[in-house]
Amino acid sequence: MEKAKLRMLAAVGGVLFGFAGTLSMSYAVIVILTPVLGLAWAAVTVGAILAALAMACLYFFLLPHKPAEVEASQAGALTAETLADLPFDTVNEIVRKHPLSALTVALAAGYVVAKDPDNASRSVSRVLTGLL
Repeated sequence: MEKAKLRMLAAVGGVLFGFAGTLSMSYAVIVILTPVLGLAWAAVTVGAILAALAMACLYFFLLPHKPAEVEASQAGALTAETLADLPFDTVNEIVRKHPLSALTVALAAGYVVAKDPDNASRSVSRVLTGLL
């Protein structure tokens, strides 16, 4: 658990230092551009550059690798396969015994299926076996 806390602290520190670095670099570019363009246009220019960079990053990082139809069909097949392996009474008993755990497992299963459909059925079956 200590390793996870250190990683979280490192991530927060990285975000803070990254934000501070971006802010200071933006200020430096505005100071450099002010004699040439004036303060208002220098700020607008830096803002436009940062907005364009943010849009490029969003496009690059959110670009899907597979079409949505293929991912949806894989997720549906994996979910149906996992539910077909478990009898309905078993699922009902798990939900009755551990409602919060069942909700957590359902949310985790949805996340795993969306993130990595290939390994999703193994992960879900391991979790459900642990609950039984």
